[in-house]
Amino acid sequence: NLTGVSIGAARDIGLNLVNVDTGESYPAVIALNGTFAFHGVPRGYYRLKSEGFGIAPTRIVVGSTMATIGTVNAIPFQQLSGTVIDGSTGKAVANAQITAEEGGQFVTTKTDSRGRYSLMLEPSLAHNITISKEGLVEYSSQLTITAPTNQDFTLDKGRTLSGIVLNGLNGLGGATITLTGNGLVLQTESLSDGSYSFSGLSGQSFEIQAESGILLSPFQSVKFTDAQYSSTANPLDLVATVNLTGTVTAMNSGTPLQATLVGFRDIDGRVRTAITNAQGQYSLRVMPNQAGSLFTESPGFLQFRATINSGTNNLDTPIALQALGSVSGFVSNGDKPAAGTTIRITSTTEPDSFVLDVKTTSSGSYSIGGLPNGSYIVEWLGNTLSGARQSITISNNQAITADIRVSGCQIAGAVQEISNIPSAGYPFIVLSGGQVVY
Repeated sequence: NLTGVSIGAARDIGLNLVNVDTGESYPAVIALNGTFAFHGVPRGYYRLKSEGFGIAPTRIVVGSTMATIGTVNAIPFQQLSGTVIDGSTGKAVANAQITAEEGGQFVTTKTDSRGRYSLMLEPSLAHNITISKEGLVEYSSQLTITAPTNQDFTLDKGRTLSGIVLNGLNGLGGATITLTGNGLVLQTESLSDGSYSFSGLSGQSFEIQAESGILLSPFQSVKFTDAQYSSTANPLDLVATVNLTGTVTAMNSGTPLQATLVGFRDIDGRVRTAITNAQGQYSLRVMPNQAGSLFTESPGFLQFRATINSGTNNLDTPIALQALGSVSGFVSNGDKPAAGTTIRITSTTEPDSFVLDVKTTSSGSYSIGGLPNGSYIVEWLGNTLSGARQSITISNNQAITADIRVSGCQIAGAVQEISNIPSAGYPFIVLSGGQVVY
């Protein structure tokens, strides 16, 4: 049971307690004097909501005993209203749906025949506004109001881009066309005559590229003017690509490295990537005579970078990666391995300091790789005995051994004060079994 007092609207505020996890709502019993109560509310996390009134967002924890919420100041909801306009024609958009979402709660309405809408929103909260209408690009933004607010919205009918994929002089069907720009990554397939089309595009600037097997087209940039909603791109001419291949291995050991990302970044910053197979092999199709850089990303290894020119023939480029530093060792207390304990590695090299934790195995061993050169503290987390903490330095990406060996025991517990035991200021520790150790 929870009790409290509401001011500003007394019993007319229709107070509800809403579970933030399940959305279940529990109505309050409100008296004429504004006092209210919730009965039989399950344990959990809640917030107060009211139909037509805003309440300062306060998280309420319901436990197993009766609780007092306190005074609730109910603030009337504020009106958000305006008109939805078609940006391409300047005319009002009828029957557009408008949704305001906040904290998983939704308020919706539709525009009338003159494009007008009205919503009552809880003040001072950030609402996610979404406006949609078939045939127009969906609009979304975030809005916070504290007073009656008039806000018009403009919907874009969406732009259409069409074109053709050519292999020589003939249109090629089945090619994959990729469009990027304005946060979009879209793909479509050319028809049998090579034609393709993208519709409902938001924004003005895009890039397109076609691909079919070993054939690839150069990137093409397309830009719409403000008043332009339809455009035809220049033909996407496919040419035979150059295949960049090779094997990625670990330096010194020569072990093939699987699941390594290998990429080629051209001089305009465009990237094509591949992932190595179980044998460490990669294959990248790029445009001929293209300058750029070949790079890798593999956890635990230094990044590889090399400037190359693809030329006109397939190019084989083996890559050997240098492993980053590592630290490993055994953890024990006396002669007994410390299994399942936490070893913390703390980098003390600024400004890129970081912390890593690892659990020891059943034999007390641990290992952490992928460490850049620098200074570190290796410690048995939570152990204050001598030898549980040491400093190391990794240079030249070396592998460091740091065994942690301690001897003795430590007593840990919660320090408490018991009023009926004269202690004369002596501290003591209460163990889990109830024994008091002075």
